[in-house]
Amino acid sequence: MFVIVSIAAEKIHRNRIRDHDTLEKLLDAGWRVAIVWECAVKSSKKENLLATTVAQLVPWLTSNTPELELPPPIELPNPQWPRRS
Repeated sequence: MFVIVSIAAEKIHRNRIRDHDTLEKLLDAGWRVAIVWECAVKSSKKENLLATTVAQLVPWLTSNTPELELPPPIELPNPQWPRRS
């Protein structure tokens, strides 16, 4: 079981590094980037997450803020994983 957990953790770590590098390249090229995770628009509960997400996205679209992540990121358990501040 430990081996599977280690492999999964390493894969997630590599994905986060790749995502961080891609975000940096886009921002450096002058792009604005909005990351909308599936959980921000889809739920098994009877919540209207899509409307809430759109309500958060619209002001960003008319702003000069370079990036947005919905839902906002949570603190990571491993401080070595990259996270834009």
